[in-house]
This record gives sequence, C-alpha cells and structure tokens, in this order.
Amino acid sequence: MNTITNFLKSTFLILALVLTTSQAFATQNPSIEEITSFVIQSEATTVELTWKMAEGFEGKVLVQRAGIDMQFETIRELDHTQINQFVDEQPQAGVTFYRLAIQHSDGSITYQKASVLSR
Repeated sequence: MNTITNFLKSTFLILALVLTTSQAFATQNPSIEEITSFVIQSEATTVELTWKMAEGFEGKVLVQRAGIDMQFETIRELDHTQINQFVDEQPQAGVTFYRLAIQHSDGSITYQKASVLSR
C-alpha cells in the first residue's frame, strides 16, 4: 500500500510540474527584464521567497499562493521600494504553488509562472 501511495504522490508531483510550465496558469508572463530571479526555500516551519527585480522597475509585487485547487490568493503586496523577500509563516501542508504577480503603474497585471513546493 505504501508503494502505491508513494507512486501516486510522485506521479502527481510530475504532473504538477508539467502543468506549471504551461500557459494554463499564467495569462501573461512578465518580461524577462522585470523578474531576474525567484527562489523558494522551505524551512522547518516557514517558506522563504526571495526575488530580484530589474533596476528601475516601478509597480507592485503581489506574492500569491495556491493549493492543489490552483485558486491563487494574494498573501502579501509589496511596493517596488520594499525588500524583495517574503516569509510565509503559515505555509500549507502538502503541495503548494507560489507565484509573483506584477501590478504595473497603469493597473495592468502580469503573472509569473507558478512554482511548486511539496512539504
């Protein structure tokens, strides 16, 4: 039974990774110049997200999280002048997706492709 459960978990994670690389979860992608790096690091009880924005970027960064249902919610909103780091102190158990949404000064929003984390 344990082997079947592990197989199903592995299969699901592979499927989730494949799906997050498709355009299905991001209506638009920020240009390569806006987000230069995005790193997710799982700690014992928290998840740390860090990113770098291109110099001269203006707008807001929305940190978003979703569970397996892929219903993203904004968990933090940051001005471009603030530090490019967020610590999720209440991460969800199991599979969690994180992404950055960029709200431009004209009000338009672009979405980064989601990254998956399994805890």
